[in-house]
Amino acid sequence: MVAKNHHLPDIASAEEMKKDGMDVGDQSIRLLQKVEEVTLYLIQQNKLLEQQAQLLKAQQEKIDRLAKLVKK
Repeated sequence: MVAKNHHLPDIASAEEMKKDGMDVGDQSIRLLQKVEEVTLYLIQQNKLLEQQAQLLKAQQEKIDRLAKLVKK
């Protein structure tokens, strides 16, 4: 959506703000919503990264065990 419109959804473009002005209270609410969306997205991404780190650790442990078997 950002790539298409070159600004966040539900947020007026810079051109629209220059032309029409903006309601500071309304804009603050919208920006707070965007901050919340980004925060929730980051929490989700962090959980995914933790899962991937655990998977990589388990895979590395298996590789290490197999390497020891091959050396014997």
